[in-house]
Amino acid sequence: MKNTAALAAFITSIGVMHGAAVQPDALTLLREALGGETALGAVRTVRVRSTISRKPHKDHVEVAVAFPDRFFRTVRYFSVSESSGGSATHVDIHSDLGVDPGTWGAHIVPNRKGGAPGLLMSGFSGPTPLPVSSRYELERRPELLPQRLADAHARFAEFVLPLFGNTSAAYPVEATSEANTITFRAPADRSWLLTLDPVTHLPSRMTWTAPVPPFAPKGARPSEWQTDFGDFRLVNGLRWPHRIIKSRHGRVDEDSTIERYEVNLKISDKTFRK
Repeated sequence: MKNTAALAAFITSIGVMHGAAVQPDALTLLREALGGETALGAVRTVRVRSTISRKPHKDHVEVAVAFPDRFFRTVRYFSVSESSGGSATHVDIHSDLGVDPGTWGAHIVPNRKGGAPGLLMSGFSGPTPLPVSSRYELERRPELLPQRLADAHARFAEFVLPLFGNTSAAYPVEATSEANTITFRAPADRSWLLTLDPVTHLPSRMTWTAPVPPFAPKGARPSEWQTDFGDFRLVNGLRWPHRIIKSRHGRVDEDSTIERYEVNLKISDKTFRK
């Protein structure tokens, strides 16, 4: 953190000597505001536990990351309810592709009356999408595997970019800074626009468009997403948002309260063998 601040001050002083103050770029300001290069570079694992307010329920979310190439997100939907037909399961969510999660490879477990909550799980371990597909699924829809991995990488980026300003060598992004905004570009024409608070330089809002996958139902359209960040607190030398509101097409999809950040704890290998 001190090294980054010193570098920013040095760049500014050079500009002043030449008659114009040169401001550090937005990416440098972001990483300094989050906690600095040393603290960010020391992160090896992160586990985050949060709740989503879906009155009268609270759904529970756990995200586990082990850099550079492991990510897994589990949502326990207490708000899942069975449809009137008695066999299908209705989940009051949409995937980041704008289609029913069941059509793009995420695994949903129904919430039976008096039983366990419904589950939505997605992620990757190296080149393998998680949860691992059954042999039946692999034979029936082999074309889903590459798309599932691409979707998991995108979710990883959406989680990590506002917290670190980059991802990892396993999923490289390019950053372009303009004033208080940063545009991140990744493979498969994915991009995210991150807007910083002009005073604190902490993440304020991130927006992106999720493309329509080739196997989407007829009439599916790209999804316009927005995530707003707030309630930043210092944990393990880094500033983490403890309120995250995610919206789709201007409508709130997830209003999350972060209960706990755990940094550099040992995450069981079983987490990444789903």
